[in-house]
Amino acid sequence: MSDFKVELNNWAQLRRHILHYEYSQPQPIRGQNKWTVVVKVNEEEWGKGQAAKRHDAEELAAEQALKVGKWSGLR
Repeated sequence: MSDFKVELNNWAQLRRHILHYEYSQPQPIRGQNKWTVVVKVNEEEWGKGQAAKRHDAEELAAEQALKVGKWSGLR
């Protein structure tokens, strides 16, 4: 898996945006425990990821946030 979280952090620092990750404890989804991670940019939700491992959920959320940023006026 790529390192989307690092890329997002670098993007936010360069543009002086505030990043915040919110974590939900693993919840059973279809018989498997999954972490849910939401990433917010300037208090607005930009990405959400679910995975069995917290790190993977972070990466999915960051990847989604980068895609949102690409199409927003903040890029």
